[in-house]
Amino acid sequence: MEARELRAGAERCVKCGLCLPHCPTWRLRREEGDSPRGRLALIAAAAGGQLDADAALRGHLDGCLLCRACEAACPAQVPFARLMDQARRRWPTRPLRWTRLFRHAAGRVPARFGLWLLAASGAARAGRSRGPAWLRDQLAMLPASVALRRRRPRVSAGPRVGLFPGCVTDVLDRRTLNDAAALLERAGIAAEWLPGAGCCGALDRHQGALAAADRQLRRNLERTDPARYAALLSVATGCGAELAEYAALSEHPRARAWSGRHRDAADYLAAGAAGRLRFRPLSGTALVHRPCSARQLPGDPAAPAALLRRIPGLTVRECAQRDCCGAAGVTMFRRPEQAAALADGIVRELAGSGARWLLTANIGCALHLRRAAARAGLAAEVLHPLNLLRGQLEDGPGAPA
Repeated sequence: MEARELRAGAERCVKCGLCLPHCPTWRLRREEGDSPRGRLALIAAAAGGQLDADAALRGHLDGCLLCRACEAACPAQVPFARLMDQARRRWPTRPLRWTRLFRHAAGRVPARFGLWLLAASGAARAGRSRGPAWLRDQLAMLPASVALRRRRPRVSAGPRVGLFPGCVTDVLDRRTLNDAAALLERAGIAAEWLPGAGCCGALDRHQGALAAADRQLRRNLERTDPARYAALLSVATGCGAELAEYAALSEHPRARAWSGRHRDAADYLAAGAAGRLRFRPLSGTALVHRPCSARQLPGDPAAPAALLRRIPGLTVRECAQRDCCGAAGVTMFRRPEQAAALADGIVRELAGSGARWLLTANIGCALHLRRAAARAGLAAEVLHPLNLLRGQLEDGPGAPA
């Protein structure tokens, strides 16, 4: 996008302020530069040469969560997220280079093994209880276990769906991918891992590395023919939101079919297969967090809660707070104080609910909320909704913790 296009797009904002109540960072700081219309004004001025793209401007752009709540409220239909990605490309902050580890399988394999070893050896558990404060804080983000192997397809008949592995999910939360496959197979649906699929591109795109994100997009499109599958399913809402945009982001001949066949795994199960699933009773309360990226997905954002209500005896409550939790991809690492402040409402709601489980369908939210809950001294386990569902299948392994 040229500077004049970027400026023209930003100037579509009519400065009405209807976005302000929906913007978490504006409500947190009450600074115009940290509101959607303020950020658009800064982009327009910098693109027009009226303002230097200095550290202050980059700071306001970098603090945006890209939750896109403002887009839903905007009467002028300003494509805020697209403009923000372009602005970050033009005026980048220092990228978090470790995220490149997740782009390719060659980087994900040693990362997965290292994290598995950390969990399986008990080192992570020991560090969380006896390590220095900074180490306890970092280890609190990790799940209790990391799966090394992929579940092999066990159903040959019925509809065939492809599971999108992603990158961070494939390293830290392969368990959820395996649980999704188990639930689908119990419903008579053949589930297989999409061959050659990897990072969706969102990690790079939202840091302004658009060329790298587009390479990930093309790699996925070229390696998987969506016509082979009844649906392409993802388990992480962050990946899902990016996959849903493929048709708008690319002119590749498969892009429209990819976006058209993509569904969130929980929504796919709830819409057509839930009646074939039987669950054992479970006593306790589960608090279901709805990630802001779930707003960008086709289907019903309440599908995870609807599935969970099929477990006899389980009390299911949806989080009253629907704002971004503060994770926002890599923003929780760039802005840890902001992230902690934005998670506070959810943590207080969790404490008041007495819930045994906090369930979220976004891997970034899970890492962030797991640490936030630990800081508050809460014992609730942070899981993906599909983990609890898989555990309570009639012959499942039982509820975690």
